[in-house]
Amino acid sequence: MDLAAERSLLLQRDAEWAAAASAGRDLERVLSYWTDDAIVMPPGLPAVIGKAALREYVRASMNIPVEQPFRLFKQLGPHVKRIGVIYNSARTGYLVKRAQAVAREEGLELVTRPITSPKEVVAALESLQDGIDALWILPDETILSQAVIQQMLLFSYRRKIPVLGLSDRHAQMGAVFALSFASGLDIGRQAGELAHAILAGRAVADVPYTTARKVDLTVNLKAAQKLGLENSTDVHRRVSAVLTYLRSERSGV
Repeated sequence: MDLAAERSLLLQRDAEWAAAASAGRDLERVLSYWTDDAIVMPPGLPAVIGKAALREYVRASMNIPVEQPFRLFKQLGPHVKRIGVIYNSARTGYLVKRAQAVAREEGLELVTRPITSPKEVVAALESLQDGIDALWILPDETILSQAVIQQMLLFSYRRKIPVLGLSDRHAQMGAVFALSFASGLDIGRQAGELAHAILAGRAVADVPYTTARKVDLTVNLKAAQKLGLENSTDVHRRVSAVLTYLRSERSGV
């Protein structure tokens, strides 16, 4: 085997993958660099096995650090203690497990409702009616159709419960706020940095769990007013301040 040629090919594939990631949210193009039986072993987390599981893993990696939603929810006031999530354990169980640990660190509780089909969302929402103070939309394909998002937003308005979405589109639809990754280019750059570190000899087990380091915040002030938040402009100011702090924290400023 020509090791130099193999290394060159790996670096070429790495560059192609980084370019695909930096182009935006084209999940299928990014996933095309893995085989159907591929296995990814994130440090400190269960192995991600197979293309379907990898699709959700990549989708999640393109989103925001799990600490940020909880710190933003806390800015809505001390009454926000229990955060509801609906998810498919086969797709985002690893993310929920991590989020539960972070919620405890922040003095909050993650109230979970696992489902296996979008048809189960209504029943899951009904079971959450009197048990949560806010609702968080996870990057889980099971719940991301427009019809399901609309069901969650309708629940939000009926119960006067704020929703955190995944994109500015969710905020436009009625979520009080949304966090999304800000730079496809930087996602690709992050992927390249990790790949180069491994190729340079760093043990995979030593590579930290990684999420997007540049994020965007969208606040729907009209939605905040409709939900009766005391001062929607102040909500925008406070969550923006938290996001600025977290950005500087992750960049080492």
